[in-house]
Amino acid sequence: MNAIEVEHISKVYGSRRVLDDISFIVKQESIHGFLGPNGAGKTTTMRIITELAKSSSGTVDIFSNGQKIHKTKLYQHIGFLLEEPPLYKDMTVLEYIRFVAKLRKIPQADIQNCIDYAIDALDLSAVVNRSIENLSKGYKQRVGIAQAIVHRPKILILDEPTVGLDPHSVKEMRNLILNLKKEHTILISSHLLHEMSLICDDITIISSGTILKTGSMASLKKDLANKQEIHLVFKKVNETFYTELKQLELFDSINISDCDEGVLVVLKPKDTGDYRNLLIKKSVELDVELLEISKKEFSLEDLFLEVTESHD
Repeated sequence: MNAIEVEHISKVYGSRRVLDDISFIVKQESIHGFLGPNGAGKTTTMRIITELAKSSSGTVDIFSNGQKIHKTKLYQHIGFLLEEPPLYKDMTVLEYIRFVAKLRKIPQADIQNCIDYAIDALDLSAVVNRSIENLSKGYKQRVGIAQAIVHRPKILILDEPTVGLDPHSVKEMRNLILNLKKEHTILISSHLLHEMSLICDDITIISSGTILKTGSMASLKKDLANKQEIHLVFKKVNETFYTELKQLELFDSINISDCDEGVLVVLKPKDTGDYRNLLIKKSVELDVELLEISKKEFSLEDLFLEVTESHD
């Protein structure tokens, strides 16, 4: 089942088209990564989904257990963290989360359980009585997420939750977000592409207001695996070696060029097989001096750069 369906959304400010007919879905009980360079339209899209901004055209539908949620009730079902958390820094963590719980009009009988849930989910018990202004950047981000889930929404939308964090805090945030998946469908934007590959079930790549790619992480990883290359460096090669490579019928392309060490041969296999041992054996048989062999794997960063640069 889907939790969010974005269909043909456009957003125009004067003569500037910020979003251009974008469509994608977020599946229920998943983590969906929303990736794109600065100014791509990520935040605008998220603000439209949460009804903080209006689209110029198109529709956004939100679902809970297969039932479409009326726009007047979105506030109950969505939690949203802006890139900069809306924190009252003179409050303690507990005071602030309690304040937000009251703003959310959580029934009095449920407030304490909801507060406890938010504190436990973001591992804030050690700082619950500390003033927010004295917290580290990482803990401030946690408090920002805690306020977004205090009413236990079905859908959680996080805009760059790891921006400005050190590597240790990024790792901690990754684990916290993975745990939140147990209770929430999560739509998350980020520039940390490697982190997205570790936590997301699906991703959507946007550039200049246009969706360039969307799909499951599993299918994207399969696509990346199919893009692998084998690089070989020889002192020199002969026509016989090139002919033998073609006769193997294992490679979509064979590119040969000069390099500092001698000759570089780049092979693109037709499948995900690792043919390095076979190529080493063939080099020995044909008496060509192989200096180096390596397998180039393509990452999410490579895919991101490929689709955004080709779009530009």
